[in-house]
Amino acid sequence: HLDSFSISIGQDLYVGAMKIDAIPYTMQNVSNDPFTLKSRELSLKFKSQGQDKTLVSDRGAAFWHKDQVNKSHELYALHREAAVGSVILVANPMTRKTAYVRVLGRIPESAYPDNVKVVLSARTAKILGARDSRFFVELQYWKDGKK
Repeated sequence: HLDSFSISIGQDLYVGAMKIDAIPYTMQNVSNDPFTLKSRELSLKFKSQGQDKTLVSDRGAAFWHKDQVNKSHELYALHREAAVGSVILVANPMTRKTAYVRVLGRIPESAYPDNVKVVLSARTAKILGARDSRFFVELQYWKDGKK
């Protein structure tokens, strides 16, 4: 306990640390942004859908349509392999931001190059801090089959 905000040379200073797991989930993120709250809700769904499935990690190009910025307010993705209706985790390692999004369908074969792993809604790209219409992401999704 410090009696004031000043410390002196030679004074013992005890600094504690708290494990993030010790903070209740509801208090870990204080943002009340509706899209952050939606992503948190989807994170719970992501964790619950893993029973009797294998967690797949992938990385590669993501694409989003910059011209859709003010039109799309949902968190969704198109993916080549993840089950339609499932929730996937998308992370931008450059910004260290993540989002949980629902897979609405498959990526059309001829619409995007083969190296595009995921097509994201504009809102999702904004949450991830994307600046360009194509950017690098890391993905996690559940695939049928035992762990």
